[in-house]
Amino acid sequence: SRLLATGWRQPEPFTAKARDGTTDVYGLIWWPSTFDSTRTYPVIEQIYTGPHGFFVPKTFAAYRNTAQSIAELGFIVAQVDGLGTSGRGRAFHLYSYKNLGDGGIDDHIAALRQMAAAHPAMDLSRVGIYGHSAGGYDAAHAMLTHPDFYKVGVSSAGNHDHRMDKAVWNPQWMGWPVGDNYREQSNVTLADRLQGKLLLVHGDVDENVPVSATLQFVNALIAANKDFDMLALHKRPPRFRDEPCMLRRRWDCLAR
Repeated sequence: SRLLATGWRQPEPFTAKARDGTTDVYGLIWWPSTFDSTRTYPVIEQIYTGPHGFFVPKTFAAYRNTAQSIAELGFIVAQVDGLGTSGRGRAFHLYSYKNLGDGGIDDHIAALRQMAAAHPAMDLSRVGIYGHSAGGYDAAHAMLTHPDFYKVGVSSAGNHDHRMDKAVWNPQWMGWPVGDNYREQSNVTLADRLQGKLLLVHGDVDENVPVSATLQFVNALIAANKDFDMLALHKRPPRFRDEPCMLRRRWDCLAR
């Protein structure tokens, strides 16, 4: 009761239909405590689509994974588990095999459109996205493959090319030996498609996703004459996503 008295609004679980119009997908919406139903709000998607799990929270927390703090800046924040994540049976999970570039993003967009139909305060002409590690790949990839929908992105510690990431993870999902799907689904390959505003962040001693993954993507963006921002973090392993500087830079990028 004391929490609710502050104006905090409980995150709202929702069920939507995937791109096929049949399969249920699940998500969560975070609202600003100052929410005004007479206004419209930009929408920010928090994304992580690794097929090793599912990621939309299932348990109560007043604050979780930076989403509420971003909502307090004047956004509506959403997260969706689309086709390819685990916990939903083999057919649902198999969608991601050799297909990490899909990321269920079309399911996310379909779900966001259904959310906006139910909540007119969600302004889908202003959609941003952010993610870390596999979510960093997802955030940049969503902007490259759906530039008409995602206008701003913050991609941190992203494994932008699955040929460069750790050997214990990528071949499980992308297959072995390395095939054309690796090249075709690489953000490096798609760099010339960038249209929106993108902030890239990486730590220079990341032992999980080597910083070279982002540097190769940067090189491709430069070759394509694209504008972007980059924050390089010295002596930072991959667990920098909740550091004050990272939080502020993410907030600033999305708010601008």
